[in-house]
Formats: sequence, structure tokens, C-alpha cells
Amino acid sequence: MASSSAKAEPPTPASRQSPALTALVRAVDALAMGLAAMAGVALAAVALLIAGEMAARAVFAYSFSFAWEFSAYAVGIAIFGGLGWTLRTGGHIRVALLGSILPPGPARWAEALAALVGAALAILLAAALVTLCLASWRDGTRSFLGLETPLYLPQFFMALGAVGFALQAALRVVLLASGHPAERAGNGDTIAGGHA
Repeated sequence: MASSSAKAEPPTPASRQSPALTALVRAVDALAMGLAAMAGVALAAVALLIAGEMAARAVFAYSFSFAWEFSAYAVGIAIFGGLGWTLRTGGHIRVALLGSILPPGPARWAEALAALVGAALAILLAAALVTLCLASWRDGTRSFLGLETPLYLPQFFMALGAVGFALQAALRVVLLASGHPAERAGNGDTIAGGHA
């Protein structure tokens, strides 16, 4: 492939990457996809719970006492479960003003620095949610609502999603620092394309 004087740096082909990096990307991507599937199931559960609640109220004048409580847990699980995959596929909103005015090399380093700050914040978030979950489990904390749900149960899945997000954010830093695209292409490549 002939080199060109184009402004953008060409992506490093997956075949040139170390086997360790490729294995790491595949593992973190698999976790992120699994957590995204969990998020999808949680959103479907919210829809079913709320629809069931509405139907029961309309037809039988009866309310499921657990519907709103479990829906709230499921929304939290969906949010945290989808964070990692959304980051990997470029779905998060970001402002690329600095990248558009800098030359490609400095723009890439600016993005790497932003990714490093984001990864640090994601790690802090994950640590806080893991700590909360463990404290709820240790103390036997329960919901004050009808079913008195042990709070460590929904918190576990939220913390798992936050850990997946932190891993994906850290992987983004590694990929950017090593010259690889940080976002997954739509063609199924584990390290490819995107607008990193």
C-alpha cells in the first residue's frame, strides 16, 4: 500500500497487532457485548413490567406492588450494562472541536488524554458501585418498598456494568496510545475502523 500525504493517519491493521492485545480486545469486547445483551433484557423487562402494571390497573383495578421498584432497578442495570459497548462502538456523545482544529498527531494525543481522564473517572465509578454493592451485601441492606429486595442484587448488576465500562475505557486508552483505532467497525472486526 503506497503512503499518501493525506491528513489522517492510516489505521494499523489487526494483523500487525500483538496477539496479547488482540486477545485483550476480544475479551473486553465479549464482556461488553454480554453486558449490552443484559441491558437489552433489562429494558425489555421494564417494558413488560410497566405494560403489565397498566393492563392490570385498567382491567382488574389491581396494581403490582413490585412493578415500579423492579423497573427502577432494571433501568439502572440497562444504563450501566450498555455503557461499555456504547463506548466501544462510538455511540457516546462527544465534542470533537479540538480534534478538528489540531493536526492528526496532536489530535490523537489529545483524544488519548481525554480517554485517560475518562478511564480514571470510569474506574472511580466502578470502584464506588462495587463498594456500595459489597456494603449492601455485608449489612443486609434491603429496599424500604413492599418486597424488601436485598439491594445488593440489583447493585451487583449495575456494578458489573460499571466494571465493564471501566475496562472498555482503559482499553480505549491502550488502543489510542498504541496507534490503533479505539472504536469498533461495523463489520465485526475486533480492532478496526471507527473515527478514533
